[in-house]
Amino acid sequence: MNRSAKKNRVRNGVLKMEAMLALVILVAAMNLASPLIHRINLLWSDAQRHQFAIQELANQLNGLTGLTSEAAQSALDEIEVSPACKKTLNEAAITGELQQDELGTRVTLQLSWSDRKNANPVTLSGWLRNTGADQKSDSREDQK
Repeated sequence: MNRSAKKNRVRNGVLKMEAMLALVILVAAMNLASPLIHRINLLWSDAQRHQFAIQELANQLNGLTGLTSEAAQSALDEIEVSPACKKTLNEAAITGELQQDELGTRVTLQLSWSDRKNANPVTLSGWLRNTGADQKSDSREDQK
């Protein structure tokens, strides 16, 4: 009987050591995982803001590409970010310019916003469709 009591005491000591070791490993894993989870959350929010900025530019560009060069230039002079964009992106500002290239009149829009790490602005380009007077001149050239 003396022998079995001694075995139980030794086994109880081993169980306590195993429990302490498991607790130390668990605390260490939690200390490593916590900053990683925080950083992943920041990356997700940055990606969402970037996607939102791209969508805002795509919406603005879609409205501009159907205009004539003159109308597009006047629209670019008055372009503003949408209220949803102002709400989502801190200090959002949009700029645009028209440029002539071999494919026609290119519209380039750029959206920048204030971020905790000064993210690069998002830029999106598209070309004006031939509308109005441009179509008439193209059809005359095709007839020749």
